Amino acid sequence: KTNVAEIYLTADVAVEPRATVVLIEAKDQAGHVASSQFTLNQDTNSFFVEDTAEVTIPENAPVGFLVYKVKPVESLNGAIQFKWFDEVTDLPFTLHSDGRITVARALDFETQSVYIDQVKADVEQVSGVFHIQITVTDVNEQPTDVVLDNKVIQEQMPINTVVGTLSTTDPDVEDRFTYSIPQDAPSAEFTISGDKLVTKKPLTYVQPTTFTVTVVSTDSGDLSIRRQFTITLVNINQKPDGINVQGFVGTTLTLSEDKPAGLVGALVVSDPDGDTEFDCVLSRATIDAGFFGLTDNQLILLKNLDFETEDELEVAVRCTDNGSPALTSDTVFFTVEVLDADDAPTVTSFVVAGGEIPENTPTNTKVGEITAVDSDKGATKFDLSVTVNNAVFQIRSVVCNQEPSDLSQTCVGQVFLVGGVDFETNAAPTFTVTAATANGLSSDSVLTAPVADENDPPAKPVFEVFGLYPDSMPGDTVASLSLVDEDAEDTLTAVLTSGTDFFTFSPRNRRAVPVIYDLTVAEGASFTLGQDITFGGRVTDSTNAVSTFSETITVTKRPLSIQLRTSCTAATIQNAPRFTELQATPVGCLYVLGASNQNDVSFAIASGPFTVVNRNLVPAIQLYPSSDLSVEVEVTATYESETVTKTFTVDITHVIEAPSFSEASPLVIRLDDDASGNKHRFRLNNPNNLAFDLTLTPTSDFNPTTLFEISGDRLRLKGTPRELQVAPRDAAYTFSVTAVAQGADTPNSVLPINVFITDECMKFPCANNEMCADFGVSAPDTDPARLCCAEGTDNEACFVHFPQLQTSASINRSNKSAGLAVPAIIGIVVAALILIAFVVLVAIILMRRRDQPSFDDIEATWQAQQENPTFVKPGMVDDFEPGLSNPIYGWYHPDMSRQECTDYLSQQGEGSFAIRDSKATPGWHMLGVKTRNTVVHDKIKMEDDGTYALLPSAGATGQQPRFQSIPELVEHYAARTEEVPYHLALDNPMYDNHQMHGEARRAELISNDPSAPMVPLKERHHGAVQTVAQYHEDGEDIYTNTEQAKEAISEA
Repeated sequence: KTNVAEIYLTADVAVEPRATVVLIEAKDQAGHVASSQFTLNQDTNSFFVEDTAEVTIPENAPVGFLVYKVKPVESLNGAIQFKWFDEVTDLPFTLHSDGRITVARALDFETQSVYIDQVKADVEQVSGVFHIQITVTDVNEQPTDVVLDNKVIQEQMPINTVVGTLSTTDPDVEDRFTYSIPQDAPSAEFTISGDKLVTKKPLTYVQPTTFTVTVVSTDSGDLSIRRQFTITLVNINQKPDGINVQGFVGTTLTLSEDKPAGLVGALVVSDPDGDTEFDCVLSRATIDAGFFGLTDNQLILLKNLDFETEDELEVAVRCTDNGSPALTSDTVFFTVEVLDADDAPTVTSFVVAGGEIPENTPTNTKVGEITAVDSDKGATKFDLSVTVNNAVFQIRSVVCNQEPSDLSQTCVGQVFLVGGVDFETNAAPTFTVTAATANGLSSDSVLTAPVADENDPPAKPVFEVFGLYPDSMPGDTVASLSLVDEDAEDTLTAVLTSGTDFFTFSPRNRRAVPVIYDLTVAEGASFTLGQDITFGGRVTDSTNAVSTFSETITVTKRPLSIQLRTSCTAATIQNAPRFTELQATPVGCLYVLGASNQNDVSFAIASGPFTVVNRNLVPAIQLYPSSDLSVEVEVTATYESETVTKTFTVDITHVIEAPSFSEASPLVIRLDDDASGNKHRFRLNNPNNLAFDLTLTPTSDFNPTTLFEISGDRLRLKGTPRELQVAPRDAAYTFSVTAVAQGADTPNSVLPINVFITDECMKFPCANNEMCADFGVSAPDTDPARLCCAEGTDNEACFVHFPQLQTSASINRSNKSAGLAVPAIIGIVVAALILIAFVVLVAIILMRRRDQPSFDDIEATWQAQQENPTFVKPGMVDDFEPGLSNPIYGWYHPDMSRQECTDYLSQQGEGSFAIRDSKATPGWHMLGVKTRNTVVHDKIKMEDDGTYALLPSAGATGQQPRFQSIPELVEHYAARTEEVPYHLALDNPMYDNHQMHGEARRAELISNDPSAPMVPLKERHHGAVQTVAQYHEDGEDIYTNTEQAKEAISEA
């Protein structure tokens, strides 16, 4: 590596005439040293005329201004090259080839005032250095800008309010400035105070709302700059400053006392802001006086003025504007001067003699006195008369007198009763009295005359006849009598004085008003059609006032009417029929009044899910509502060509059923059966999808938990009976399993179970006279774990034949009868049970196929609101079998074509659907759905693991969930979901989950095992194969091959 260094002369060196040697050493980081030397010779000749220079220039020197010229001595020969000693420099000067130094860019004293540098001149092999110092002097500069820090001011601010502060931008640091408003641009609104712009007067927010002002800023060197500013005036709300009443001048309002109530004048409000919307209110004193009010800022006279009473009033008003903030005016007081006018006379008093008028007072009786006054001075006599209700009251003998003190006129009239008054009808009748002067002035006064109550005799009873018929029975109500008395709260009693052979009287309610008596048929009374029955009686009140009555009732033919009685043998009427979901008894028995022979009455149900059986009203279908509901049943009865209809409302109570077990066959378990298999799978009908737990319940002689455990819906062995020391025996071990459900209305279902524990001898008894020995291990050339020995052969004899077993097991012996009896009995029982189950199952399948409805039947049934009796809830998926139609799942039609599906669903409602088998891909299905007035066909894929997934043709973006069965898939998409653009409506005619109830609760369909190989069977073999599969002892295998099924049946 080579390093290059330059050597500079840093001080004056006195060089001797002889050469001066300079030694140079170079040392690296390791301390190694190298040296060299050179000689300085004396040079008596100078390179420049002057070796140094100090130059002063002003900061405003222009670009190109000559600062200095470097001059070499004349003795130098050759071309001289000038350059800055420091070639990398940012000097604001230019060094020319002839030695001139000029200004290269604008100078600024404030930025830098002194520049020191060196100029190097090279001539051939000789160099010279020239030192120069350039000093820049300060020059006063003009300000560049003036700023006002605020240009907004509120209106109505006082004089000398500061608008904002002025500041000046100037290149000269620390310069001072003065501010002024120039004479050529004067301002009437603003002036200068130091560096502040202030107001000269209060400013009002009216046009204009902005002002311009020009400001001059002058520096200490008398250089200046001017700027124009726009000042914005901000409006501030001011309170209203004036209130007047339209039509009046000033605060005095002159009104005549005869001015009618109504508008006086609108309030006129002035506001310095020009506001036009105000909310005005009267003072509390003005309101309390009651003469004046305000409506929409209009002054209203509320009642008549009266000069004689008060000739001057005061009204106080204040108004609030809608500014921000809202301000309220000062209260303005108006003086109302009331002018006198002629007044009409008015009634001042009405005095009733005795305070009340007895209700039985005869006519033309004086009942009171009326006084009226005309307050006008010099008033003359006036007239008093009854103008309303003058048929009851009349004024007579009017006498008038003038009052000496104020010359007013007072008149007194006598009030007479000219009509009747009734306390019960009107306890306070009113009448209107008009007081009128001769010149037409009048006033009306409504007066009240209180009436005193007096006892009245009872009025004639009001009869309501219900009917009297030839078949009327003792106790039947024929009519009712309402006892009426004008005296309120009087006590009335009635007795029958004639017709007692036919009728009796009994009060229905003595305390109610009116009191009602029932007329009922007397014991022993009989009637014929057309017979007239007359009866009479009397009514007495609490004062023993009496009124009598007499009535006649004609015997007529009874009209037909339907009753619902508690039973056909009782006469008790079922007033509030109620039916419980699981009830086995009828709702009630129908009875027709008017029919002499009930057996000749024919009944029909016009509407409602009920039917009539032997006059009993019973459900036509099994009712399983999702909640309590009321059903109307319209019943029609026909008797002797006469028809009558009545509608009953039946309350149906929903019952939440607990899960229930299907019957279980006896379990047969070998001593050495292990825990690898499921011994039994419990099948439960769970119509309400309740959560439940299965529990094992022991009996006195067997605890099932020693041998079994529950795993889901399966019963599993904990180990082999031999390991768990559960010994075989002739009798069955018994215990029970309980399904414990939460929230059920019915008791928990309990399933009794019989378990037979067998050893090899019991399962395979010896033939002939041989005895069976159970070793528990396998022996050569024999069935596992058992040996047959000749009768009478002892244990040792068997061991002689198989000595290897001597140390392995003991021998259990039984005689021939013991070896045959128990296995034979077990075989017979099991075979009998399987045979019975097979027969019942075939009968159920045949009945279902016979009764399975067609598409048209399903639709007609749904439209008639009849429920499907073969409904099971979607949770019972074990009963679904691909390829086989099933009335439980009315939506599944394996053989339906695409066109048939489209044609049918096109006629149905939104969300109607059907599922059919795919013709192109075996094992797959097709879902047809009506959505948005079109039918969509989507595929249902069967995965490799036997699960099903929907493949939507539109809407879905991700993979759809998988389901163990088609019913589970249907139940999932019946709920609205974002996965697909439709949902399956379970209440459509093809599949109504909420209507289809009944048979499936009482009969369980047999399902195929999806893991078994699918081999086509003949139709007649299906029942036998499924029966064997259902009742096979380990519950796992399913025989789909005819020969295997036959062998299994033979073995069973």
